[in-house]
Amino acid sequence: MWRNAWAIAVVLWQFCLNGHAAEPQWSEYSIGRSTVLSDQPVEEVLRLVDELSRFDRAARAILRIPEPFEPLSFTVLFSSVSLPAHACSNPEAYSAHPGDPQMFQLYGDYNHRARLSLFRDYIRNLMISDVQMRYPDWYRVGMAELLATTDFDKESVIVGKIPKALWRNVEYCLTMPLSDLVRTDAHDTLTAGGQKRFITKAWLFSHFLTLGPINGEDDFSESLDKYLTLLSNGSADPFAFEQSFVEIVGRSRGNRDHYLSGGRFSLMKLAIEQETPTYHSLPASSGLLAERVKKFSDEACRN
Repeated sequence: MWRNAWAIAVVLWQFCLNGHAAEPQWSEYSIGRSTVLSDQPVEEVLRLVDELSRFDRAARAILRIPEPFEPLSFTVLFSSVSLPAHACSNPEAYSAHPGDPQMFQLYGDYNHRARLSLFRDYIRNLMISDVQMRYPDWYRVGMAELLATTDFDKESVIVGKIPKALWRNVEYCLTMPLSDLVRTDAHDTLTAGGQKRFITKAWLFSHFLTLGPINGEDDFSESLDKYLTLLSNGSADPFAFEQSFVEIVGRSRGNRDHYLSGGRFSLMKLAIEQETPTYHSLPASSGLLAERVKKFSDEACRN
């Protein structure tokens, strides 16, 4: 116990912003309606907020979740090294409030691995917080994996890149019937292999429904809308799934298998341009930092 108390005391001492503070200095950034408390370079802070804003717009368009009336406001704790809350959270990113996907903490560099983790958590929380729709487990998991690999250039947001970790499991999961996929509860106790198979199959089928029209002939948006509407109105799976997908999936089965085995993977580019937002910054007080660390630590350990 004393060893843990000493370790926490050392970490907190390192972040006390007084005359003996370690570099780099913590700052509080106001970027639009967002607030970021960070010790990272301002360029990284601005890139994080810009990509989050564009990612949210793209994700809502694909998931058919209306954009909020007010501009989004992110509350971010963005640190180059782990804080005490890190012991209770994901090593890269952790959404501290499951009901509020706009509040999170991020540790380490904002790199590809961190972005995967952050975007995956963001989508899961966004879908949970969407009170207008009750999403099935396979669709929540599949869309989180699909959107986690989102990439950016200056003019657009690119959706649908293949995650290497899941691609290795494609052949293994192709034998899983869709009926088993829709019946699987993400909270069920699955073996490691079963969990891997479920996640990969959910990603593959979500990718196919979202980005996989064959030669422009098949568009699954109406079937997907029907399926989600039936679920929201109280219909249960697999009835809702069979009512919505059996005919069209059966008709396209050969094409679907070819698509899912890697022959026809598609990408989607949404024209959402990079922005350079105005911002204000000031040195973060030790009191604000300690308060924010405690808040995230309490929420992380509670969840």
